[in-house]
Amino acid sequence: MKKREAMEKLNKMSKEDLIKELEHATKDALMAKLNIESRKSEKTSEFGKKRKYIAQINTVLNTKA
Repeated sequence: MKKREAMEKLNKMSKEDLIKELEHATKDALMAKLNIESRKSEKTSEFGKKRKYIAQINTVLNTKA
């Protein structure tokens, strides 16, 4: 939607509708942030597990060699 169309839409909305729209946008933004944070933590924990597993394999290989 173009900026002008968006401004016209906002000007036509009632105060209650504007509040609902803002609450909805805020909830969406918070959920998006939570999803991003959870993905980051999943990636780092998976990376840590893989790194730990590789270190264990290297330890076993080095002790047998």
